[in-house]
Amino acid sequence: MFNYVGTARNAILVIVCGFIGYSFCLNGPPPFKVIGDVPQGLPAVKPPPFGYYEDNNGTTVYHTFFEMISNLGSGIIVVPLITLLENIAVCKAFGK
Repeated sequence: MFNYVGTARNAILVIVCGFIGYSFCLNGPPPFKVIGDVPQGLPAVKPPPFGYYEDNNGTTVYHTFFEMISNLGSGIIVVPLITLLENIAVCKAFGK
């Protein structure tokens, strides 16, 4: 019985938010953009970026891959471990 309450709560939330979004579109342009222009097709095959440019008060700064890794700190180890534990918990729940 209580399992259905949690599922119904999520379904009701999705339906209500869908109606709110639909009503925004009926009454003229929506007050915010949910999704921008989506290009057709698949993106070009290329390696992931190993750095990025950041605009800091008019000054463009390039951050290397090693700077990104050092900024993550211990999160680079903790986040994959937590993700692994979550996956194991889900597998155990569905395995019963």
